[in-house]
Amino acid sequence: MEYQFSHDTTSGNFRAKFNTEHQVFGQWLETEIGSNQANLSKVLKMLDGVAHTHQQDIKYVGHQYTLVLSNEDAIIALNASLEGEEMSENLAEQALEFDETESAMCGIDDFHQLMLAWANFLTK
Repeated sequence: MEYQFSHDTTSGNFRAKFNTEHQVFGQWLETEIGSNQANLSKVLKMLDGVAHTHQQDIKYVGHQYTLVLSNEDAIIALNASLEGEEMSENLAEQALEFDETESAMCGIDDFHQLMLAWANFLTK
């Protein structure tokens, strides 16, 4: 998984750019985590829980995306796709972009490294 982080000093927003296959991870980081240390800590604790227990799946439901962690994978999906809601008119017109940003998956170790990299980036 390839990614690049940046900080917009004008708006104060942190940005995460990913390859097309994993771009939903960037959107999730920006939307659900951002620079919020409480949310970041919660996800890191969830990762520790997955690593040290044999829980089935742990979910983190955000405003727009849901993260599902298992012992092997991390999956991020747009809440609307999980709830079976119809796509908005705007997204229906851009179905190709919706398909590419609806969900993504990676290995749990890669996701853990991503979260540590994001935490490190925020503290710089």
